[in-house]
Amino acid sequence: MGTRAHSLKKVDDSVVTLNGPIFDDGVAALYAENGSVARAIMEWRHKVVTLYVLTLGAAGSCWLWLYDHHGEDKLPLVCYAVAVVAAIVGVMDGTNAAILKACYRVGAQIEQRVTTGGGIFTALHIRSQHPRTFTYTRILRVLYFGTSVLFVVAGTVLRIRAIH
Repeated sequence: MGTRAHSLKKVDDSVVTLNGPIFDDGVAALYAENGSVARAIMEWRHKVVTLYVLTLGAAGSCWLWLYDHHGEDKLPLVCYAVAVVAAIVGVMDGTNAAILKACYRVGAQIEQRVTTGGGIFTALHIRSQHPRTFTYTRILRVLYFGTSVLFVVAGTVLRIRAIH
């Protein structure tokens, strides 16, 4: 009873149709390459998130070690180091986000060329354009730069307490 949304029909060795519009080898190759770039950037983003989590874990370990070995005067340095790493990670993720956004745009343009409804890139592109949408990029941006500010403030407070 269900209907097929999109069915690929092979016309010859070089042309595939998607319920009408032509999806030739060049467009297919461009779409595949765009998908490969998006996938690679998503993997890189995962590595950046991993770096952030490892940084927080290392900071916690340093705090515990310094506290156990009476190195409380060095705690502000740990805070400042985490703040710097979080800011760098935020900039790195900003680059990843810009590339992903471009991939979404290009993928959406290709999908609009071959089908009227679009596909995953069209949906991602539309979602990324809406200013009220909570996207992964926006959440990470707040997380990274919020962490940076939080650790600068914590380091400053610890430093002021150490002076007094």
